[in-house]
Amino acid sequence: MSDPGPRRPATREARCAAPAAAMPPPPPLLLLLLLALVVPCRACDTGCTACDAAGCTACASGHWKTNDNRCVATCPAGSYKSSATWTWSTAACVPCMSTCATCNSGTKCTSCSGVYWLTGATMTCVTAADCPAGTFAATDRVCRACATTCATCNAGSYQNCTSCIDNKYLLSPGYCVTTCPPGTRKDEVARTCAPCPANCAACSSNTVFSTCPDGTFKNPQIWALKARCQACTLPCLTCETSADYCLTETSADYCLT
Repeated sequence: MSDPGPRRPATREARCAAPAAAMPPPPPLLLLLLLALVVPCRACDTGCTACDAAGCTACASGHWKTNDNRCVATCPAGSYKSSATWTWSTAACVPCMSTCATCNSGTKCTSCSGVYWLTGATMTCVTAADCPAGTFAATDRVCRACATTCATCNAGSYQNCTSCIDNKYLLSPGYCVTTCPPGTRKDEVARTCAPCPANCAACSSNTVFSTCPDGTFKNPQIWALKARCQACTLPCLTCETSADYCLTETSADYCLT
């Protein structure tokens, strides 16, 4: 085997073309320090005692955690504090019922959303048609009390009754009265002051009259059968017993033929 002779040192080009030795990975602590320089830590929002990229994970005393991971001293509209007394484990803002605009518990609304009205007794939200008896759907979205004489009503005034309490009778346009006025009678079924029949000044039912108005009289021949008031004949202004038995007469002159 021939002797190759002395080796020449590698040229500069050859040395540059040779692969560099692999660098060892940086230690974990160094990596964290490098990341801290590139991505600095951001302070948690006010009220948070701990947080992550999504928001607060724990709240400071007197703060409640919302659904969007914020810590607030007052829960936003549509939610309520989970407990009256703050504790770190239960401090959360809980959504109200869907019918509530605001509330103070899971079952008590303080105002209503959409097409709902607040009831005073149960603090729940109902449709206008479901306002409790004795109340009406007011413009402020609350079921307000009717006047004391009304059983039901469509507004708060004494003239806005639609039905009456037991000892009252409904008189148009919406009053509840104890005594029906002349020309009307008590309808015990409908609980209204119903008009008397024509030519009747007073009545106790639709067929029984107590008095006849001026210009008419009780005809004893038909009263027992029909209980109708019969008209007087001229010159009588008022009459009794018969149509021509005048109690008062007109002042006009009448010719006798």
